[in-house]
Amino acid sequence: MKYPTYEPSSIYTGGLFDVVPCLAMTDPVSIAGLVIAVGQVATALCSYGAALKDRKEETRSLMLEVFALKGILESVSADFEDRLPRNSDLADEESWPAMVSMTRETLVALQKRLKVPTGVLNNAKRTLTWPFAKRDIDRYIASLERSKTWFLMIIMNETSALTTKVHADMKSLSDTIHEDIIERKSESLLKDTEEIIRWLAPVRPEEEHADLTQLRAPGSGEWFFDKEFHGWLSSVGDKRRIMWVTGKSGAGKTMIFSCIVEKLQSRCQSSNNRVCGFHYCSLNNASTQQPANVLGSILAQAAERKPEIIEWIRPIRRHDYHLITRNTLSVHELIELLRKSINIFEEFFILVDALNETPHQGTILSALAELVAVAPTLRVLITCTTDADTRPETSSMVITRYMAASMINHDIASYVDYRMKSEPVFSCLSKATREQVLETIASTANGMFRWAQLSMDHLSSLRTGRAIKSALNDLPTTLHETYATILSRIPPSDRSLARDVLLWLSFSVRPLTIHELAEAVVLHDSDRSLDEDCRLAKPKALLTLCQGLIHAEVGLSYSESNIPPAAKMLSDNASVKLSHDSIRTFLMSDWIKTSSVSGFALDSVSSNREIMRKCLTYLYFDEFSNGRVTGSVHLRNRFRAHPLLLYAAYFWPYHAELTALKPADVDLILSFFATKSGKHGGNFDSWAQFLIGTTDTKPIEQTQPLYYAASYDMVSIIKLLLKRGDDVKIDRRGGRYYSTPLFVAAWRGNTEAAKLLVEAGANPDSIDNSGYTCREMLQHRGMDEVLALIARKKGLRITKD
Repeated sequence: MKYPTYEPSSIYTGGLFDVVPCLAMTDPVSIAGLVIAVGQVATALCSYGAALKDRKEETRSLMLEVFALKGILESVSADFEDRLPRNSDLADEESWPAMVSMTRETLVALQKRLKVPTGVLNNAKRTLTWPFAKRDIDRYIASLERSKTWFLMIIMNETSALTTKVHADMKSLSDTIHEDIIERKSESLLKDTEEIIRWLAPVRPEEEHADLTQLRAPGSGEWFFDKEFHGWLSSVGDKRRIMWVTGKSGAGKTMIFSCIVEKLQSRCQSSNNRVCGFHYCSLNNASTQQPANVLGSILAQAAERKPEIIEWIRPIRRHDYHLITRNTLSVHELIELLRKSINIFEEFFILVDALNETPHQGTILSALAELVAVAPTLRVLITCTTDADTRPETSSMVITRYMAASMINHDIASYVDYRMKSEPVFSCLSKATREQVLETIASTANGMFRWAQLSMDHLSSLRTGRAIKSALNDLPTTLHETYATILSRIPPSDRSLARDVLLWLSFSVRPLTIHELAEAVVLHDSDRSLDEDCRLAKPKALLTLCQGLIHAEVGLSYSESNIPPAAKMLSDNASVKLSHDSIRTFLMSDWIKTSSVSGFALDSVSSNREIMRKCLTYLYFDEFSNGRVTGSVHLRNRFRAHPLLLYAAYFWPYHAELTALKPADVDLILSFFATKSGKHGGNFDSWAQFLIGTTDTKPIEQTQPLYYAASYDMVSIIKLLLKRGDDVKIDRRGGRYYSTPLFVAAWRGNTEAAKLLVEAGANPDSIDNSGYTCREMLQHRGMDEVLALIARKKGLRITKD
């Protein structure tokens, strides 16, 4: 059974052959086929001529040759009916079909370059770009001219010698064009491969790894590569092939992890039959925590070593949008692809850092354990703040490695020595003072690399050796005390603002840009708009406000693949993050609650609730009460004027899932949904348009809240809507394809959403416009839990196809 392939937006991928008869369907040596093809090219050139006034001369020169050739071919077709006269000595039997074939190749090449989307004439200026360089135009004109000349000489009964010369010239030009076609096919294939890699691994670890490498002091981590490590390294076929590296937050696990990556990449560099795939999980970015992205990142790195893996992925690649950017493969599909990939390598290493920073720790570990069980050449290394999972199916596979303070202190001493030699403020100190700094930091750190780093940062800000020696006597002795000291330096008048900054950066789904953050921290629940009097005069002042606890990184730390076109390229390309994940741990600790900086204490439930409410407040602005807009300019202007809009639209439902909704929250959400009945769908339809990024307003107009909640797996929101009972039509259709909520939940693989809808009475046998029922789509997606629930409700026994 062939199931429908839904795309998230109307993406044109074809060319002229999609809207006109394909030349390939005609006789390869047919003059009539050439007449059809030359007409197609002429039509396309007319479209370009109408759309691109600045390309008038280039279009005109090509069109002159095309129309001239068309006239001659029509004459040849009428006079000779695709064959030479029996008494003709103007060309041999081979030159006629060869010339027709070469002319066809030229026209096919032109057709492929002149791709014109359906309906382009209505909006041509925004759609078309000129596909030729000047040398390309000259080449095509010369080829068309040779074809025209040869066929003209046939009509005029010219001598065989002349036609032979033109034929030879045409052959040379045809070979050049053929080479051009091959080159462009190669470029197209390379581009497609790169797109598959980006789709498979929307979060790539290379940039994070490069940053860590720069921060590392020479010789760091060498202590780790001891007998125990080499035993794991040579453990092919051994059952205990998962090394679990554990240590306290701030102990330097990620730095050690980067050393291990370097070591194993060096080992794999000598052979294409070895691969080291690695991934960094981060609380700063929810996309790094998704099981599909963790496994997809590893698979993408293997595919870059063995391109045949791409061919296994290509047929099952699915385009879809999720609130959290991820590929759309199931964990089961990724396990199978990885298993198959591991078998074509002699050695395969999978390294995952900070597994404690994903809520899907169990899913990821189970997937890796399943692979270890069937792949003797696979070795896995994981870093985590907690001990290894003790479930029977995994405990026998794990070797636990504790990061002892005595070992880490060696790296701390190397780090301190490196900074004192490389930073001017330390290099001018006396030898005795430098030795005092090294001794004090190394002996007090007690294996806390982050504490040593912060202490050195503080000392480097001082201006004299005397000040540095004085500060050494007053250094906080623990990481918590260090963070408390930093927070205490924030002026009282700025503490509320600083707390909001830390709250947003601790619990945002992805890193925020500086302008998103500046908008978020000035927002109040009662706001119905923000003007210049409300906004910060200098958003970048937030970076210094928090005393080094946050920092900006150039380049977005999230994939733009899900961003609506109207919202792209509008935000600053610098993202803001907490300087270290241990800051979040400190802010959520019991220690801070009884400290002098208890006002900065945070907890997950109330923080996510606060972010959700602020996002909804933003979407509730008066500017959006008039509902959806037509035209990309209007939509783009909304994004431009409201920096937090993209984040608020995408992620308020995610934060709603992570909090306990209070009655006031429920009222806010339901009243927001109720604006659907207002002018042009009110604030609700504005949100739907921000979410989808389309100016096609009809699907938004006909779609109710339950459909969007099912489509984007908004489990808490579905529960709220279903509580309304008769007010919700559970099978009401919506979206671009006019599907039911259950069908779209099945299509997107949203198991929990589908289960809720089935429990509430959604019809599993309703037929979608694609011709398939919800039940069939659930079977296609392998959603056995939902199918079992349907069977129980119907009192039937379920069977798998």
